[in-house]
Parts: sequence; C-alpha cells; structure tokens
Amino acid sequence: LVNPVFWIILGLILLVSILFSAFSIIGGNDYNQSCDYNGVGSVNVAEDADDFTRQSAIASWLMSTPFEVLGGKPMSREQAMGVMGNLIEESYGANPKAIQGDHSLTRWQDCDNDCVAAFSGGGIAVGILQWDGNAGDPRRMNLVNLARAEGKQWYDLSVQLKHIKNELDGIGSHTYENT
Repeated sequence: LVNPVFWIILGLILLVSILFSAFSIIGGNDYNQSCDYNGVGSVNVAEDADDFTRQSAIASWLMSTPFEVLGGKPMSREQAMGVMGNLIEESYGANPKAIQGDHSLTRWQDCDNDCVAAFSGGGIAVGILQWDGNAGDPRRMNLVNLARAEGKQWYDLSVQLKHIKNELDGIGSHTYENT
C-alpha cells in the first residue's frame, strides 16, 4: 500500500467513476419520461407550467428524440436552441395553446379540435409551431387528426411534439424536405 503507482491508479479510477456519474446526472431528462412504439416520448409538464419549465421540457425532448432527417439521432443542443428560438417567437413563448392573433392566450379555451378543423383557408395558425393550412397545405388538419387519433385536443403539448416528429420524419403529406 506504500507503492505510489497503486494510489495513482486508484485515484484515476475514482476520478473516472465520478465523471461518469456526473455526466449521467447532467444528461438526465426529467420531462421525456416514456416512449411509444415509434420512439416518441410523452412530455410530462403540467398544463399551467410556466414558460421556462415548458420550454425546458421541449428542448429536452428535442435533444432526446431521434429524428429520421438527422439520421436517427436527436437534435444537438445548437439545433434544439435554434428550433426553440423559432417556437418562442412564433407562439408566444412556445405555448401549445397559441392561436394566431390571440395575444391574450384565451381563445383556446373555447376552441377544441372541431373548432380548429372548421377554420377555413389559411391565416389562422395554431400551436407551438403555428401550423396553418389550406387546401394545398393540410398541416393544421394533420395536427387535429393526430389529436383525435390520440383521444386528445390539438393544444396538448405531447400531441404537438409528436406532430413535429411526424413532419420531420416525413410522415403525412407535409415533410421537412418539402419546406
């Protein structure tokens, strides 16, 4: 036990184990808690969560969900932050209940899937990505149809994140390559 090489090796082993433990804690994801058969996680954030909590959950989801357009890998931190900047600007702080022009964020309370489906033409975008639609671009209806299939409303954050994944992975008629 007096041999200094022993202590150096022991110190290196301890240092490596501490670093691995720290990285597993830092890289942990508190929001994206379970995945469906497509590998799409459901985000566990309260509906009344503050902007920072909701935005952190979305960013975490983007950095932990694999996308076909990225070769089956999740977004890098830089890519996710670019997307987040767009979502924050588009939908009043990345708010899934956003309806274009409703700065008070109250219109969603009276607007379920049927209401959004009844919007005619373009110009009334909804959700964190402000999905709009008309006869040639059914993105808003694709969101409503996904929500209906999931038994949820269009303003459910997990539905909207799944819709983003579907679009980026080329599921549905509007894909990343078409934009």
